Amino acid sequence: MAELPKTMMDGTLPKNRTKQCNGPRHL
Repeated sequence: MAELPKTMMDGTLPKNRTKQCNGPRHL
């Protein structure tokens, strides 16, 4: 998951899931 682009995860996964993947990006 971390390998994929942050932008992709942001739009595909829900907020709670995106936080786990993006972490710093959302915080």
